[in-house]
Amino acid sequence: MLHLIFDYCDMKTILLSIRSVCKDLHTATNIYNRLELKYDPSSTLKYDILSRLIIQSERIVSLIIINKTSNKDDALSSFDKIFNIREFTRLRSLTLDGIDCEIAKNFLVKISSESLATLSIRVNDAETSIHILSTATRFNLRKLVLNKSNLIMIRDISWPIQWELRHLEIGICTSSQYHTIIKQNPHLQTFVMEDCVGYLEDSPPFRTPFWLEEKRWFVICDHVFEMQVIELYTIPAKIRHESTLWFGRSFECMPFHLRRQHLYHLTPNSVFSEHGINNMNNLLRCEISSADYICRFTRTSSNKTNEEADEEALVILDLSKRRIDDNMVQDLADALEQDNTCVTLNLSKNSIQDIGAQYLANMLEHNTTLNAIDLSDNKIGDLGTQFLVECLKHNTTLMTLNLNGNSGQSCLVVEAILKIRTDRTLTTLDISSTRIGNIGAQIVANYLKFNTAITVLNISNNNIDDTGVQCVANLLKDDKILNSIDLSNNLIEDQGARYLLESLEQNTTLLTLKLRKNKTPYCIFVENIVKIRGDRTLTTVDISNHRLEDDDVRLIIAALKYSKALVSLNISKNQIGYLGLQHLTDFLRYTITLTTLDLSTNQVEDKGAEVLVDILRNLLTLATLNISNNQISNHGIKNLADALKYNKTLIKLDISSNQFDASGAQYLAKALEHNQTTVTSLNISNNSIGPEGAQFFANTLRNTKTLNELIMSNNQIGNTGAQHLSDALKENTTLTILDLSSNQIVGHGILNLANALKNNTTLTILHYRNNQMKSIGTKYLADALKCNNSLTLLSLQCNEIGDNGAMHLVDALKNNKALKKIYLGRNGISRKVWDELTSVGGKEVLN
Repeated sequence: MLHLIFDYCDMKTILLSIRSVCKDLHTATNIYNRLELKYDPSSTLKYDILSRLIIQSERIVSLIIINKTSNKDDALSSFDKIFNIREFTRLRSLTLDGIDCEIAKNFLVKISSESLATLSIRVNDAETSIHILSTATRFNLRKLVLNKSNLIMIRDISWPIQWELRHLEIGICTSSQYHTIIKQNPHLQTFVMEDCVGYLEDSPPFRTPFWLEEKRWFVICDHVFEMQVIELYTIPAKIRHESTLWFGRSFECMPFHLRRQHLYHLTPNSVFSEHGINNMNNLLRCEISSADYICRFTRTSSNKTNEEADEEALVILDLSKRRIDDNMVQDLADALEQDNTCVTLNLSKNSIQDIGAQYLANMLEHNTTLNAIDLSDNKIGDLGTQFLVECLKHNTTLMTLNLNGNSGQSCLVVEAILKIRTDRTLTTLDISSTRIGNIGAQIVANYLKFNTAITVLNISNNNIDDTGVQCVANLLKDDKILNSIDLSNNLIEDQGARYLLESLEQNTTLLTLKLRKNKTPYCIFVENIVKIRGDRTLTTVDISNHRLEDDDVRLIIAALKYSKALVSLNISKNQIGYLGLQHLTDFLRYTITLTTLDLSTNQVEDKGAEVLVDILRNLLTLATLNISNNQISNHGIKNLADALKYNKTLIKLDISSNQFDASGAQYLAKALEHNQTTVTSLNISNNSIGPEGAQFFANTLRNTKTLNELIMSNNQIGNTGAQHLSDALKENTTLTILDLSSNQIVGHGILNLANALKNNTTLTILHYRNNQMKSIGTKYLADALKCNNSLTLLSLQCNEIGDNGAMHLVDALKNNKALKKIYLGRNGISRKVWDELTSVGGKEVLN
């Protein structure tokens, strides 16, 4: 494994850095035998030190010698003083850069001919490489680079028979030398040359209007995809001007001058394959008529008549697996632009990128024949996809476009768009779980601007964030067709959800919008808005815990505008304040069905409470109002209390967890005593009314005949407040539920309450949690239970009752027939005593 890593490191790093790290790396570097030596005398590297670390020269398999001085001898001379090239017996690759010709030849003689497989000579003198060539023939090379070489002056090039040369780079050669090289090197896979002399010299300038239009001569041009060569021929003919693309794999080479002689004797009925090109069926021609100059693909030979050509017009063009790149696609696109015969084009498994896709897109804007293109397994990205989508606005004939296996996330969108255009009955577009991303969303949105059929769009699970959803929102502003969109399981945050919400103010057709499993609860709010707007029969709307602000209430009201059945509205746990409540009030003035309104845990405060007064006075159906946890102080409570005096519908009011004290309690208590109030349930827990506030409510219990539930836990009423309430319970005959939990009631406070219970016959539920009753307080209550026949549920958790207190309850429970449930959790009661409690028949003892 280490040696594989060393293959990517230079010698300096291996021997001077890694080698000295530890003993194991020292050993590993010493046995590594694939070193590459880059020798540059102008560098600061100490090669004499490096040579001693190499130990064995046969470890070097690659050598690069660079000479940057004007003296072409400097590099090799200094190299010979440090290293002995004859000891490099495993050398496989040699590169000489800027070395004099004669010196390089002498240097090559010293190298073993058995191992060297790659030789690169890089010089500025064009004549140097020519002399090197004869010396290089002694090696069995696989790769030879002779850049800047000029082979024109060499009449005969003798390539060794034993060579299996696969890669060749040269400077300039003639056309005959080119064919000789191809013929004598059957294993050659890559051939790079700077220029080939002779092509244009052999082609007279017959491209003028005189020759093309009057003489009707034409030029044949074959573009060899595999070899990247353009060959030009000139042939006298009376038919047409055409160019030929060769895409087969077999090519029998022949000297250029012989080919030219044969072409001059071409007869009207001769076959082109007689002149050096095998397998005529592999010729693909792009025919350009001299009559209209329109380009058409055909498989006909170059000397057939137009009538014969029409019969053999190319319908399917398969150029898959041809290593076609963007440049080649440009030539192909130019030819296809005016073609009216080819209907199917296969370019799969090539190397086409975004630029190539652009060439094809430009072609498709003009081509009216192609109806199927396969571009699968190329390298087309999102940009190329956009080019192809844009062209579809102008092209109406393409029905199938395969883009599978490309790099662009949005490639599959194009297929979906074509599917819509092909199937006029299609009303649902499902592109879910295809990872089209923002660009794909943009493409879909832009295309659907011209939609006349799709009513359901599913682009869920596609990595679409706020940027992509903005495109969808822009579409919705003007869309009149879509009624359902699924954007669930994407990456949409608050801003993206707001884009959608704003678009709904202009869109009146969307009935369903799915936004679940995105990155913010605000998405669920937007989904609910659409749901509310689309269903006028909804009776319950819950948009709690969505971080809604004042302006969002306006949007809720707009969605509820046409609702005729709304009974319950829950917008709790948001950030709604005074302005939001004003929007709500405007709506509630005209509703005649709402009975329940939950505004808890918002930002109502005293200013918002003033708005609620208007609701209490004008909403004649409201029965339940929850405004708990809204920072409402005494001033706000006073306004609410004044409104309660004249409200004839409110039954349940929750104003717990606000910020009022005894004064606020006084306002509420007085309001409840008013003879028109209908409130039966009041929750004022978690405020600070104290003993004085408890006294106000005690008076209310004496005077009102409607209140049957009072929740006043955690209000610091203490023993004094408990005494006031106990006295009131002796007279009250309507209260059925009382919660006095967490009020610091101990000792005499419990005794007073217990005495009241002995005579009270209406209270059925008592919550008395967290009041430090202990054993003695439990005894007072147990004595009361022996006499009380109305309580059915008693909650006594967290009161430090212990086993002794629990035993008092055991005796009481045995004598009480009315109590059904008692809660005694977290009181330090042992398992033994707990079992005794649960053994009492007809009683449910709970934690």
